Amino acid sequence: MTSNLGIVKAIQTELKSLGLSWPDELLTTPEVPTIPEPTQNEFLDAVHAASGDPAADETVQLLVNRMALVRFGHVNAAMKTDAERKQESLILAYADELVAELQQLHAREVDTLAEALRTIPSNQHIKDIRLEGLTPRQHETAVKALTAQHRAERIRAVWGRIHALGEWHMDPNREGYRSRLYLLANPTVEQFAEALDPSPTRFPQHEDEWGILQHGWEVKLADSEEHARKRLKMLTDSTAPTGNIENDEARVF
Repeated sequence: MTSNLGIVKAIQTELKSLGLSWPDELLTTPEVPTIPEPTQNEFLDAVHAASGDPAADETVQLLVNRMALVRFGHVNAAMKTDAERKQESLILAYADELVAELQQLHAREVDTLAEALRTIPSNQHIKDIRLEGLTPRQHETAVKALTAQHRAERIRAVWGRIHALGEWHMDPNREGYRSRLYLLANPTVEQFAEALDPSPTRFPQHEDEWGILQHGWEVKLADSEEHARKRLKMLTDSTAPTGNIENDEARVF
């Protein structure tokens, strides 16, 4: 079984609840062809056909080597590894498609949250909202917002688990992790500079869509992690009077 197959199966239930799924063929252990040991008749035929010393005959030697490799499991283990690698390649390729769809689902839920800001008191965090005391319209919008927040959290959790697959793994020490906030947040240079001023700095958490909206920042999905890094670089370039981008970037996080 591939190292990722168990993870994929575990993610499948959550994906289905969001209207997505892995293809069935990626959820089964790949069939691995096996090479059998040479039969006694194959050996006898090779010995009879050999010219000169059978022990030095190339065909006989190939049969002997094949028997040893099969008995020690080397050949079939190699074929199993090859089949598993091919399946992992398919899993990772399909992960690209799933992440793109999850991003779109996530963006729609965040749009719902943004709409809720127009009718829900702005000093409340989405998770602190109490439905009692709201006007009927506020109540309806709050329910939609809370539902959207719940779905956004579920989508983000599945998204994170897919990121944990193989080459999708993100090391917290890598630059891409520091710019994850900008996968969703698209602040103006002025908003970014304003957040830099206080000590400690006041930036929303990358996983807190409501916090991003409460800051008054635009929520706009980046096309990719590279796009998010470019957003961050543009902001730090624009707010670094000394031109020392690394120092200013460090202030963000």
